[in-house]
Amino acid sequence: MADAAAVYYNEGVMPTRVSASATTDYELLTASDFLEWLEPGRHADLIDGEVFVHSPVSTRHAQLLNFVDAILRLYVDRHALGTLFR
Repeated sequence: MADAAAVYYNEGVMPTRVSASATTDYELLTASDFLEWLEPGRHADLIDGEVFVHSPVSTRHAQLLNFVDAILRLYVDRHALGTLFR
């Protein structure tokens, strides 16, 4: 299998190779191959046949997200605006 950053998938069953340049080939794989490659803790998306690997979230990022979520949730609850999903 090609490097994850350079893997492409198609709707078919068999892998397909396409050339991105004269020196680089990208492999188009099936969704089942993608799921086989994906392992617990690895966060990636398959979009139009291309694998996008997510950068790990820093602790600071997670703390800020939790802070903003708490403030927004309090506001939504206090003003009976509905349900906040995260």
